[in-house]
Amino acid sequence: MSDQSEEESMDLEEFAEELEEEENSEESNDKESDDSEQHKVYKGHLTNPQKIRILDMFLDGTLRKGNDVMAGFVQLVYNDAPDISAASICKECSVVLGESHSVRSSLYSHQKAHQKQEPVDIKVPGIIKLKLTSLLADMVSMDILPFYSVKKEGLRKILVENFKEGYNFGRMISTNFEVPPPSPDISDLIPNDDTVKKFVDDYVALYQPKFNAYVKRNMEMYGAGITMDFCQKSSEYFISTVHFLTADWTFQHGVLDFHEYEEECSRGVDILRDFQESMQEHGLNENTLSARIMYNTDRGTNLLNALSNYQRFDDPCHQLNILCFRLTKPYSNNYLPAQFALDEEVKDKLRDIDRTISYCLNIINGVTSRKKLRKRVKKLGPALVKPTEIRWLTSYYSVISFLNLNQNQLKYIYNALKNIPVYKEALTNVYGNRETLEKYVEVVEPISKVIKILEQENMPTFNLVALKFHWLQEIYGKLKNSENKIECILALSASKIIEYQKSLPTTVSEHHFIGLLCDPLLKDEAAKLEFWTTPQEVKQLFKKYVEKYNKPIINDRYEISPDSPFSEACRNQPDILENEINEYLGRSSSAYAATYTDCLHFWRSQEEHFKHIAVLARRLLPIVSSAASERIGSTLSKELAKQRLRLNSNTVTSLILMKNLKKFQDVVN
Repeated sequence: MSDQSEEESMDLEEFAEELEEEENSEESNDKESDDSEQHKVYKGHLTNPQKIRILDMFLDGTLRKGNDVMAGFVQLVYNDAPDISAASICKECSVVLGESHSVRSSLYSHQKAHQKQEPVDIKVPGIIKLKLTSLLADMVSMDILPFYSVKKEGLRKILVENFKEGYNFGRMISTNFEVPPPSPDISDLIPNDDTVKKFVDDYVALYQPKFNAYVKRNMEMYGAGITMDFCQKSSEYFISTVHFLTADWTFQHGVLDFHEYEEECSRGVDILRDFQESMQEHGLNENTLSARIMYNTDRGTNLLNALSNYQRFDDPCHQLNILCFRLTKPYSNNYLPAQFALDEEVKDKLRDIDRTISYCLNIINGVTSRKKLRKRVKKLGPALVKPTEIRWLTSYYSVISFLNLNQNQLKYIYNALKNIPVYKEALTNVYGNRETLEKYVEVVEPISKVIKILEQENMPTFNLVALKFHWLQEIYGKLKNSENKIECILALSASKIIEYQKSLPTTVSEHHFIGLLCDPLLKDEAAKLEFWTTPQEVKQLFKKYVEKYNKPIINDRYEISPDSPFSEACRNQPDILENEINEYLGRSSSAYAATYTDCLHFWRSQEEHFKHIAVLARRLLPIVSSAASERIGSTLSKELAKQRLRLNSNTVTSLILMKNLKKFQDVVN
């Protein structure tokens, strides 16, 4: 009886807080296992993300109000299955509860809590707190903010005032002849940091297993590409992203894993062990990791060693970034082997160019590191870009920012730095060799264009790698004959570096060539590449790869058993796979391009017709640059640096994962 009296004396706010508590782990697991059902019935106490999910379905029409459950409550039923009750909702305060039969005692308690309240003109629905919590959780995850941000007075004032203005606007345009009461105060409904943190943790706990199952299913059916990288700010994090094509050829990409890397050393064997353990948590075993996945990383020795037994490719964006970095110093740290030698005269000219570029970067750092000077220069015109603020081609974009300065800015910088000994020689060299800077930018510009194409993660790029490296080689081959000495010298260096990079078996490989052939709109361009021999030999090479990746599919049904009585009559029947490849390769790329906008458009339409080639395309096209992992690390580093924060590593992981899961919420549901 005492427990009952305590429930009766409970006010609405206390009861709402009780509703936010999760059931025990057994009930929680039961709910998660049911989430994949088409018409889920939400039983027992609900977590905040589940309440938000139910409310969203109600607002978008998936759920509608059904029959009254008891005084003050109504069923929420599926619009396309009105006999299935998903949950229940309070008529008075819009609080969402579980399906009525599973929470009958809670309905009675909630009803009594309302009866204890003093009459008021209007009540703010308790569900608003859940929506606010959800939106604030989105805010901290998207912007990588600390949870205490939600307690800031300025933010809370914005929320309160916006609610009031919205309410008053509703009063103004209301068609109801009765004048509504004044705007209620929602200050108490704005969640604190602990509530938002709990929502984030609950959200990740609810949706991460679903995301893992979704990724695993697609990996095992179609294969996938994985990129990985390290991000080091306050802690060192290990990032891996996954990329795959779904059943309808939608290109999906997301964060597969993000966690603090706790190993003291970064040897390949340590990284491999950490990666395998983290993948096991996602339900991915060694067979899947080795047989169904292609990897794309930079050429860091630790990653090369870690993935030595897997199918790994060099990230083309990293290689092109190295091309830019090494352009003026190709032999520094013995980067170019002896067989890719340049004349000594060319090396001397490259040193002069490199000196001018280095002096220019020193001047830029000199300006940007002096607060007053930086602000004054910015007031006079375009801003200078520090190399450390850029992810790719740092020198290139910094030099461009210097060349964009107007005469007033150049004069101001010269006068501000000319009496500082360390800058005297730099100013003389740079201000007297503007043409060197301009030609450097012109030569690097094609590399920048290619990186912008290859770093995309929402479309296939593996099919473009061999073609773009060939295009750059052609450009620099022509520039080697330029009458301008600076262009000629830089082009000679670029050609040697590309020649060396293409000699690496994982930078531009036979797989890249086959990837190009998997793009029907571009496959005819393969005739330009060094992998091309004769059409017949290329066709046989293509067939070998189609057979290799169709091993689980192509079986003895294409071979006539010698024991069959039809063997003699059918011995010379045509090869089904051969016919498929003949038709695919025999039609020109221009004919395909006249009908389809891109390769995914083609495969979405023609998968059944070219079903064996489609299997190969699914394996190769999702391999993308590790720029996806780099981008996450870069964004995180900038946000943490900008806010001067040292967030707890678990908090950072939760925020990154929630940001990723929001993209997949509808898919995994």
